[in-house]
Amino acid sequence: MDQVVTCPDTCQWDEEEVVLDFVTAFRDSVFEEYHVFPTQLATLDTQSWPHSWSKQDPFWLSAFLDDEPLSVHLLKTNRHIDFLNRFTEFCTTHGYHPYKYDVVEMVGEFLARSRRRLDAPNGRVQQQEDSSDGPSSCRMMDRDNDKMCASSVDVDSGDDHDDDDEEEEEEEERGYLGNDDYDQSFRDYLAADFKEFCIVHHAAERERCFLRSGEDARNETDEVIAQQLYDYARSEMAQGDYDVDEGFRAHLIDFDLAGIDGQRFSLRMFMLDATVPADETGWFAKVYDRQTDALIAIADGARAGGPFADHWTEVRLVQESECIVAKRYKPHGDVPTMLKFSGRLELDQDRPFACSHPPPPPPPQQADRSSSSSSSSSSSSSFSSAAHHRDPFLTCWAPEAADGCDLSSMKAEDIQALRKLHEASLSHGYLSYAGASELERLIPVAASLSRIHTGNHVDFDACVITCRLRPCLLRDTTRLRRRLLQCIFKGSRWEHLPEDLIMRILSFLPQRHIYRGKHSKP
Repeated sequence: MDQVVTCPDTCQWDEEEVVLDFVTAFRDSVFEEYHVFPTQLATLDTQSWPHSWSKQDPFWLSAFLDDEPLSVHLLKTNRHIDFLNRFTEFCTTHGYHPYKYDVVEMVGEFLARSRRRLDAPNGRVQQQEDSSDGPSSCRMMDRDNDKMCASSVDVDSGDDHDDDDEEEEEEEERGYLGNDDYDQSFRDYLAADFKEFCIVHHAAERERCFLRSGEDARNETDEVIAQQLYDYARSEMAQGDYDVDEGFRAHLIDFDLAGIDGQRFSLRMFMLDATVPADETGWFAKVYDRQTDALIAIADGARAGGPFADHWTEVRLVQESECIVAKRYKPHGDVPTMLKFSGRLELDQDRPFACSHPPPPPPPQQADRSSSSSSSSSSSSSFSSAAHHRDPFLTCWAPEAADGCDLSSMKAEDIQALRKLHEASLSHGYLSYAGASELERLIPVAASLSRIHTGNHVDFDACVITCRLRPCLLRDTTRLRRRLLQCIFKGSRWEHLPEDLIMRILSFLPQRHIYRGKHSKP
């Protein structure tokens, strides 16, 4: 099933809306030039949540736990209805007004979902997978240590307990809690787990930060993909001592690489933008074989492999995957792989990449012609095929080479090819490659697809121009789909169906569009 992504402010499509149709938008684009064929793009962006969290409904649970820390006792004894009653009273007392939905009902749904994850005999989290949760390999977090579930004493509701006097109940709560450090940890965990529930599982909240477009490659729901992105971001950020509460922007990119033999290598990339907006890191990614889930490559935005540690990303194939890559992807040979480093500043400089060494002597048959040339003209022929050329990145790897010359030849077309590849790649500053694999160079190209989901129509328009994409009106896409449907019906009993009935059939079919932005112009 394909997905339709609409602007959050609009409920229905307008025929004049500008969209990207994943069937036609990438023809003759930069992606196709580098043999990358996008299939699906999904984005989970919570970077604005840390700043606006206190203004949203989910904040009220955190505030309630801070204001009434003893309330966690009710959860530990599985008195969830009592907990909800207290929470309702807290919201009413503090003048809570629902924004889109009743947060009390949402907390109730959250608690019910958490209780369903209990295993009655041992109080631990159930390990069986629900069929709607996607492949188990996508669940990166171990739920055995779920504090909320593990701390429950009994899976029965316990909501029909005997009522004590308010004083006795509070005294009982204080005596039960005991460990203040653990209770604070439990409250923090409960608030964080509720936030994950809102982002991933609550449809109305998820709409605020989740965007999906293109073809559904593996028959997955939005909730399944959102969970995969959240788990990946949490796992990746934990390695850098960051927390998902700080906000993140994660992407899922399904794409195919077309080899020179015409075979498609289907890949899935989980990608994380800069860990924290103010942090000077590159981007991170893990690329999997979409058929076998084998890990193929890694992009490490924290690897300071050169003199410029900020905004640095290293791309490398996983050693175990080299045989898979050799079998599944046959390189074209038109992607420059002569350098292992690509720097933004070096490529942006408009200067001849010529070293200070004199060019080598010309062949004998050209000696007479060369002797009549002036020394200035000789030095100006810095882009001749025989001359040495400055490797613009060599000084990063060999600082002892003052002028950056490795005594090899680099032609003008080589520099131009490197510049084009860098512009097509996602780079916050510098890219490095572990080897000479063509596939390593194409991963940043595929990662640049994430720029489509910027949320800013100005950035999106720039991406359309830079990547040579083909936006179109929804009306034009509908006409194309209608013609395709008529071709399918040709020669059958449905060949002469009325136009309005064909349009009705199309309205039930999934669409492959993303919304460009309501302020953009065709």
